[in-house]
Amino acid sequence: MRNSIPVKYLLLADILLATGMSAYWFITGLSPIATAAVFIAIFFAGCPLPYVLAGIFPIYHAAKLAAKQEIQLKSSKALHELQYIDTLVLNKNGTITEGHPYISDIVPEGMSQSSLLALAASAERDSVHPIGKTLYNAAISRRLRLQRISACNEIPGYGVEAIVNGKTVRVGRLKWLKEEDIDISAELLTKNDQLAYHGKMPVFVSNGKYARGIIALEDAIPKNITAAIHLLQKFGLRVVMLTGDSQRTASAIQKATDIDDARADLSPMEKAREIQLMRARGASIAMAGSLGTDQLAFAEADLAIKLIPQKDTEPPRNRVEVIDPEEDDETQKEDAPPPPSETALQPDIVLQGGLHALIPAIKLARSARNIIHQNRMISYLAWLLLLPPAMGLLTVFGGPFLNPDIAFGGFLVASILTLLNTFRIQ
Repeated sequence: MRNSIPVKYLLLADILLATGMSAYWFITGLSPIATAAVFIAIFFAGCPLPYVLAGIFPIYHAAKLAAKQEIQLKSSKALHELQYIDTLVLNKNGTITEGHPYISDIVPEGMSQSSLLALAASAERDSVHPIGKTLYNAAISRRLRLQRISACNEIPGYGVEAIVNGKTVRVGRLKWLKEEDIDISAELLTKNDQLAYHGKMPVFVSNGKYARGIIALEDAIPKNITAAIHLLQKFGLRVVMLTGDSQRTASAIQKATDIDDARADLSPMEKAREIQLMRARGASIAMAGSLGTDQLAFAEADLAIKLIPQKDTEPPRNRVEVIDPEEDDETQKEDAPPPPSETALQPDIVLQGGLHALIPAIKLARSARNIIHQNRMISYLAWLLLLPPAMGLLTVFGGPFLNPDIAFGGFLVASILTLLNTFRIQ
């Protein structure tokens, strides 16, 4: 545990102190029985148990309170780690935004809007990413005719490429298409900047070597998200967003929510590297959100917090919910709980209710930290009051040695006070 002395060293120091002082007094002429009494008195006066309980009791009690508040902990160590977090990293989709993307704009080039959407949906037919599902469901709801694909490859953090009618169709980020030397017109690049400036997510669609248009998606920001971020900042947390969206889109989100920093155009590997760099600079990092494709980034954080949004009572606005009847069986399979995976990251904390649910968890952890500090002050005070007379320092002024019974009683009182103080955690 942070800021704590290992128990074995405290116990060893206590035994060595008791042995050394009792040997000293024996050499100076103290009787064997009196020497044994000195050893026992010093041992109980310096016993590290109250110090150990000072940290164990609050964490155990706080973990029980967390369970009552529906805060799921992988272990009590997660709550202890949460006390020292100073940087909160968030992914965007479903954490800062509602997590229900919908199509806001379709900008075709050299084809109709319907043809562009059908082309993108054909490539995204088997996608598990929310953006891909949104494009596919939108095409099905408009009863567009999708083309068969002969091959498909989903590249995390970039997009999807598929072979449609012998040509490679790519649906994804502008940066990726540029890396693939796709020819993109100046008009589409200008439109991309305009859409991103308003916080939308431009998704480029290319067919062969040419970009055929942009499908922009929008994911609404909940009205209360800014208030939650302000509260987290009042706890002294620096809030950082990592996203694969463009810097313009990220800047628009940052302006709307008042987060401290927004880093964009990041692949899953680059997000993990950003967290590594922040930790190298001394930051204690919790990453919160939906694990999804950000497993690498979550694994690099000191604490992985899974946020489960509250279920909506009605479908989100503009979201297409129509599913292709032919895909119904596959959809049911997707909705079923995934089988346990040995490689899947297990979050340290699971919170129901989105970002707002993190606030009571941090309050509980900070309350436990304050009580731990108070409990340790009790143990320090016990050592200060009991050890000097147990070691015989009062004999210099004509006083007695500390009676072993009194040393044991002081040790017991310190332990009980530590326990009682623990119940002040709220």
